[in-house]
Amino acid sequence: MICPMCEKGKMTKQIVDTIRYGIFIGHFKAETCSNCNEQIFGSKEAKKIEQRMLELGLFGREKAAIYKIGGNLAIGLKANLVKALGLTKNSKPIIITQAKEKRFIVEFG
Repeated sequence: MICPMCEKGKMTKQIVDTIRYGIFIGHFKAETCSNCNEQIFGSKEAKKIEQRMLELGLFGREKAAIYKIGGNLAIGLKANLVKALGLTKNSKPIIITQAKEKRFIVEFG
């Protein structure tokens, strides 16, 4: 089969290291392009990846607790998310505020 992305390489079945958000998820079966390295996962493998990401706290929505600390508010993160992102008390988050949508994005450099 020719790669649907680059239309140059040949797709071959392989077991690949799967990384999402810079975090190792596991080894999964994929068709990989010999030219552009595009990886295509079948529906069964995609479900396995999704399940593993749920287990690691990297997929879906989770409720969080808000705590009052002095005159500030703090958001508590679940241990599995902290571990998956490699956060420590010394992590330096950057918060991107989207007040109109009542949300914010937190990035860690």
